[in-house]
Amino acid sequence: MCVIVAKPSGIKMPTQDQITDMWYTNPDGAGFMYEKNGTVYIRKGFMYLQDFLDALDRLAAKHDLTELPIVMHFRITTHGGTKPENCHPFPITDSLGVLTKLDSKTKLGVAHNGIIPITPRKDISDTMEYILSQLAPLHRAVPKFYANKDLMEMVYNAVHSKLAFLTDKGEIFTVGDFQERDGILYSNLNHEWSQLRSFKYSSTHPYDWDSYDWDSYDWSKDNGAIRGTFLDRTVMWVDEDIGYITGVDDIDPGYGMYALDCDNNVYEYDEAVDALVMIPGATMYSNTGTIIRFNLRAPSTMRELVFDPYVSDKDEDEDD
Repeated sequence: MCVIVAKPSGIKMPTQDQITDMWYTNPDGAGFMYEKNGTVYIRKGFMYLQDFLDALDRLAAKHDLTELPIVMHFRITTHGGTKPENCHPFPITDSLGVLTKLDSKTKLGVAHNGIIPITPRKDISDTMEYILSQLAPLHRAVPKFYANKDLMEMVYNAVHSKLAFLTDKGEIFTVGDFQERDGILYSNLNHEWSQLRSFKYSSTHPYDWDSYDWDSYDWSKDNGAIRGTFLDRTVMWVDEDIGYITGVDDIDPGYGMYALDCDNNVYEYDEAVDALVMIPGATMYSNTGTIIRFNLRAPSTMRELVFDPYVSDKDEDEDD
């Protein structure tokens, strides 16, 4: 599906958590473009999330990102294969060599979300083919076609999907239905599946699903219920490297499955809730005695479901 993020000048960037959510929902590479002093700069081909975040940090060290117009794209492969050259955004050009450059400058850039009904030549995407055979000639004939309502309607009729253009004036023009959040335009909001999903349940044990009599529970009351929140979090699974875990009693790493988050909190997989549960105060060590640290580039790093249990107010009062 992919997602385009079109942030005008004067609007704050999405948070790192939002960017992470979009990456893992669309994990086949990313890129961004921005306008500065009459030039559109394109940086693309990021195949690891940390590399993308590092690139944004380097840009933020030079410029105020709030003031820059920025278009980001997170890709799901459709045509042409999963490789850096096929990442978006692209300059509007009829040069295939320029289209495949990972760093480029242009007067007009574009990012695409969807599948264009066109047959691309070998090893390039449908977006690249559409730029070469359709948008580049249109741009030569009418340099500011993006400002013409009728021509943009013709573009939509050809692609039946979504496009975001960034001009050398810092203007953003879109084709298709975008959705707005805090001044930012998104081509879709599929990444919002990772927002918190909360619920309540009651049981003799927090995770003892099988022993609970679901039919007898009065969902309108807490009744001393154990409650919790499921959320999606970026974690790194750790397997055979674990030597021991400190900060908690009675843990044998040989009998569990463990993970770390970006703050190096330790989680154990709990089969009863089919999710990871944090072990407060725990520190994980390797077989050589060194602390195991989270690594965003590790092959075992991914989005996983985490369960955060908590006790109802009634239980807390009873404990007092």
